[in-house]
Amino acid sequence: MGLCDLYFLGNRINSLDFGLQPLKLPKPERAAKRYTEYTIAGRSGKLHVDEGSYEEIEKSVSFMCAEKYVETATIWLSQITEICTSAEQNRVFSVTPGVTIKTATTTPGLFEFSVSFKCYPLSKDFEEKTYEIINDGRHTPYFNLQNPSQIAAYPSFEIFGSGTITVQVGGQAVTITDVDGWVMVEGGESLVCYDNDGSALSRMSLSPATDIGFPTIGGNAITYVGQTGADRILVNPNWRYL
Repeated sequence: MGLCDLYFLGNRINSLDFGLQPLKLPKPERAAKRYTEYTIAGRSGKLHVDEGSYEEIEKSVSFMCAEKYVETATIWLSQITEICTSAEQNRVFSVTPGVTIKTATTTPGLFEFSVSFKCYPLSKDFEEKTYEIINDGRHTPYFNLQNPSQIAAYPSFEIFGSGTITVQVGGQAVTITDVDGWVMVEGGESLVCYDNDGSALSRMSLSPATDIGFPTIGGNAITYVGQTGADRILVNPNWRYL
């Protein structure tokens, strides 16, 4: 693959727009699982207990840049919150704080950049699909989804309707009271529930409740059911991948 075939996107913007030509991209890799180690008296070695979470990934990228673009390019690189490259063109990684930028002069008027991004260990689809469920008043609205990954996903759903609304996500029921036309539940890396008046998290409950407070899509088929008061639901499953 030649240099002209390499691309780097930061916040969905091509690095070439800032005068940065990718020279080397990170290879695809899987995040390491986290384990807690225990030393037990009388037992050889250590006991490793799976914590059910993953270490962040460091992805390093090399660029070439003309001297006149250096200042603008470094500012842009330091503000990036998600990346996608031609090495993993269908996956997007969220960047955590702590971007490291190093520069070196290679030839007069040119700089070579080495940039290290600390990334959230699970990637997402470059094009995330939204599913629509409509209540026609004649049938109970539902939608069957198969999780393409074995990583549990925390869906987001935009609900249109009034009153008390319950959305069934697999084995969990998400209930929101006093809905006045519209309410949003955002999963992903955080859980937020709000409507036109602000936060509605205090009016949302999850049954059965979980320590993390998220409705969860596991590794199996899932059914969304709009129950009381829902006229229309837009669902983004937020699939995540190793």
